[in-house]
Amino acid sequence: MKTMDLLMFEKHVDEFEFQNGIEQGMWGFHLEDPTSTWPLVIIWIQASTTYCAPGRCYLRYKLDSYPQSAPTACPWDIKTDGTLADADWPKGYLNLNQVFRPGWNRTALYTPFDRVPITDGNHLGWQTQYPEYWWQPSFKITDYLVYLHRLLNT
Repeated sequence: MKTMDLLMFEKHVDEFEFQNGIEQGMWGFHLEDPTSTWPLVIIWIQASTTYCAPGRCYLRYKLDSYPQSAPTACPWDIKTDGTLADADWPKGYLNLNQVFRPGWNRTALYTPFDRVPITDGNHLGWQTQYPEYWWQPSFKITDYLVYLHRLLNT
């Protein structure tokens, strides 16, 4: 039996905004059946080779309790099936380097879209400082992907 978080994720990825991103080559699933490892899902995001050498940034999302709880994501090495080596995390300009910070936490991104920083008790000011990015249950995975796609292609 499918859980509510999986049903909501499937609903959101079937919607036009997500499917359009796939059609435009902005993102896609690593696996043919992306939910076979639920609640862990690997999604790639098209990236400037200036910031991410292969031109794609693979992220493993943890989506339990989605969308009531924010996803958490980390750069993923699809060859080793593990967290990407620190030296291979996307890097470039200030905003990109602030989000992709392996020295802060290798299992999450430093953004108000991500579950880890918004629940660790140290970033509560972000809720008023970045209300458009502070995860809300009304958000969809596409919101997070659009944000990261912009960062990786600016």
